[in-house]
Amino acid sequence: MNGRDWDISIALGVMSVPIGFLICMIPNKPCKCFLIWTRILPDPSKLPMAHPQADAERWDDAIELMRDNLTTFSNLRGGRIHPPSFVGQS
Repeated sequence: MNGRDWDISIALGVMSVPIGFLICMIPNKPCKCFLIWTRILPDPSKLPMAHPQADAERWDDAIELMRDNLTTFSNLRGGRIHPPSFVGQS
């Protein structure tokens, strides 16, 4: 590293201490209220609502996807392994 790179590194290191102090001085409650007001954070006083029909559709989609994946895997492996006919006779 040359002298310019060292100067930049030291300046950034020295600046991080006062910036960190200023960030620590910001009160939490007003920031939290602002983030709830802007809907970045969910409102803790409201219960989450879900529509039962949406849950059923989501399960149906998941089951259909699982069936499709299992069918693909079954086709790749050749389905179930059937014993040869002479095993049942012995």
